[in-house]
Amino acid sequence: MKLFRLLPLLAIGQYAWASPAAESPSFTLDLVGGDAPEITLSVPKSGRIPFTILQSKPADPAPAIDLWLTQFSDDQGSLVQPTLVIAGIPEARTEHHGIVASAAVIAAQLSAPNLPTAGKYRGSLVLTVAGKEPKIWRIALSRSAIRQVGTLVIDRKMVPLELKLPWFGGDACAGSTFTVRLREKSGAWDLHGITVRLESTAAAPGGRFDLEQNLAFEFNGQLAADFTRTSGTAPDRTIEAGKTAAVAITPHDLEAGEYNVTLRFAATDSIQDDDQKLNLVLRVRDPEWKPVLVLLLGLFVSAIATKLIGHQRSRYTLQKRVLDLHRAWLSTEPSILPVIWVRSTLLQSMELSRRKWLTGLDVIDGRLNKAAILIELLDRVRKLRTSCDKLEPLVSVRARAAINHIVGQIEPHAIDDASAAQFRAKLVELEGWIDPNRRPEFYWAQVKLISADLVQLVNAGDIAQDQRPVVQSLIDKLEDPAEPKDMNGRMAREGDYARLKILWERRRIKDDFDKLVALQEKKPPLDEIFDLADTLAWDRIRQAGEGSRLKILPPRSMGGPDPLEAYKPLVFSVATGDAQLDKTYLFSHGLKFKWSCQRDNGSGTIRHSEFETDVPEMIEYTEGPGKLTVSVEIHWKGEPVKAPEIDVSIAPSADFAWQKGVGRVELFSLLLAGAVAVATGLATFYGKNPSFGSYQDYFTLFMWAAGIDQTKNALQLLQTYAAPSPKVP
Repeated sequence: MKLFRLLPLLAIGQYAWASPAAESPSFTLDLVGGDAPEITLSVPKSGRIPFTILQSKPADPAPAIDLWLTQFSDDQGSLVQPTLVIAGIPEARTEHHGIVASAAVIAAQLSAPNLPTAGKYRGSLVLTVAGKEPKIWRIALSRSAIRQVGTLVIDRKMVPLELKLPWFGGDACAGSTFTVRLREKSGAWDLHGITVRLESTAAAPGGRFDLEQNLAFEFNGQLAADFTRTSGTAPDRTIEAGKTAAVAITPHDLEAGEYNVTLRFAATDSIQDDDQKLNLVLRVRDPEWKPVLVLLLGLFVSAIATKLIGHQRSRYTLQKRVLDLHRAWLSTEPSILPVIWVRSTLLQSMELSRRKWLTGLDVIDGRLNKAAILIELLDRVRKLRTSCDKLEPLVSVRARAAINHIVGQIEPHAIDDASAAQFRAKLVELEGWIDPNRRPEFYWAQVKLISADLVQLVNAGDIAQDQRPVVQSLIDKLEDPAEPKDMNGRMAREGDYARLKILWERRRIKDDFDKLVALQEKKPPLDEIFDLADTLAWDRIRQAGEGSRLKILPPRSMGGPDPLEAYKPLVFSVATGDAQLDKTYLFSHGLKFKWSCQRDNGSGTIRHSEFETDVPEMIEYTEGPGKLTVSVEIHWKGEPVKAPEIDVSIAPSADFAWQKGVGRVELFSLLLAGAVAVATGLATFYGKNPSFGSYQDYFTLFMWAAGIDQTKNALQLLQTYAAPSPKVP
């Protein structure tokens, strides 16, 4: 159709180019003003305007002419398409080709549709003859004055509606259809070709409102899909004289916001009137679930942000505390259980502080509190041990033994202020070893005490007859009530104590006892007795390893019984299967234990660690569940003995699970804040705004929820730091 509309112009160009100097054919119209620049015609009710084309100088042979009728449009751009009816050609067309102009008069009719509006519709009638310039008549069509007798009016001038978009999809809002009634004002005339158009848009979200896209119309119960058509080809929607027509209007595909638009209803045979305007005010808001979701999102984001900020602050505080507790001398201290526990706790606390979701802060804090107490005790022990190293050999050994005895009683996981005070008191007593004035007396009191205890324990009758004199002679020396005059004498008395103690401990191991008695009969230096006792003990340890009696004992969690959990310190120990051998000095303090640990979470080894201890115990923890494999090698003078490895299953941590990051009280307060935010937010912002749904509305709602959460946090903080009222005694 667009191509056909251009054909007249193309023909004009063709003829103009072909013969620019040719004379125009001598054709005229018999219409009034036929020679004027624009011929104005009124379209009667029948829609047919008869006219004739006059040829002043008929040619021989008669020329063949073409007639073209363009589209007509008014000042608002509304289009109509008239057609031509030529005498002898009953079919109405917009163009006729090859009409033989043999007569001086050619009868024709211009058939115009109902004009949608009362304005002028302008177009052109073009006549062309081959080889000649085209003849163009400009025509303006308007309604016949005799037809402009009716006035279309509507029963209401304004329709305000508050709508809510559907919850889950759908084009139209529930209950949004409204009806207006149209009639002819006087009731005396029929009205035809009822249409509607968008007069103006005062407000719309984003300035977007389209009559065909956003409103659906029904005319007297029939869907009017082309109700806005103004081309003149719409169905003849008619309002009979004295009757009304119902137009049902349904808004659809709207965004949330306020719409203020003006519609104008029209009829082809009605004059314009302000009573044809309908002001439509639509306030559309989103369904409730969207603001509720935004409120909860704002609350959640605020809570998470606060939690993350709090975690970050706690992380820095925790890391600073670990660094403050760190002591360089811890790396050089003997790897006894309390020292291992402190090292492990500090390392684990630093690793846990790097987690994104920091949980188990109370557990870490409790462990660091215990670590701080242990570090203070171990520092006292270290200083005391350093001072004891400067004493006479046996005095130093006795002081170290006393220190080790006290330290061995420390249970790292159970240490608290009360037990720490008891250990401090015991360590203060040991400071008597350092004071030169008190040392002789203090040392002698200790020697007498341990000697008396050993003499009461030893029964010479349990010793073979031929070996009894050696044991009895040592008993006699220890029972001598005379106090040695100097430190050498006192140390000699302790030497006799050490000899007797070794013999008594080994009395049930015949080979060891025979060798030790034989050596003692020679009255060798004490160091030779110690060396032989250690060598014999090592042989038995090696035999225990070869006989599969050497074992790694299953761990006991320092936080309680099974199940063993990740992040909880686990104590592993080695046993020879011989309780007496396990109590020897060599096994308890004279060996090096090299441990190896690896954890498998089911997809491969993810951690492997190796370290060394000075005692047959070690502490390990895992970062997650899985299988932990532990092995150990025992070394003495470069000779290793290996114990069979063991596997233990590690369960997920109950203290460091992500759920622990939110306490019950905190969760309850968050739920309460959420309920308050939803109730107050909906009442304050959603309920009072019938066009709720803009970005600003949702941003305000989001900040409202965040503000309520921060208010809750502030109240909790005030409650935390509120000082309790002092109690009056």
